Amino acid sequence: HLMTELVPDVLSKQQVQAKVHELVRGHVKTIQGNINNHWEKRQFKKLHEDFTRLASIDSNLSSFSSMSVSKWVRTIRMNVENEIDKLAAKAVAHLTGEKAAFANIKDFA
Repeated sequence: HLMTELVPDVLSKQQVQAKVHELVRGHVKTIQGNINNHWEKRQFKKLHEDFTRLASIDSNLSSFSSMSVSKWVRTIRMNVENEIDKLAAKAVAHLTGEKAAFANIKDFA
């Protein structure tokens, strides 16, 4: 195991694991903040880039059971998907009839 080779002391290994976990979690939280900002500013290309970063982190670290990266990524993705669903419901409500669509067109301009 790589950790054993790098840090032979058991206490040190646990400390290193905790620090790595803390660093990864901090990075994921930073990306989450960026995603929230990109969503609010409708910067969809940047939003997509950050989701790609999260997918990469998840892919590379999912084999480590001590990391909850997949759970973190799912939570972030669900939050954005819920916002998309809200927008879709609002759009459907605005477009229920031709008159309603033209009356509410300013919401989409």
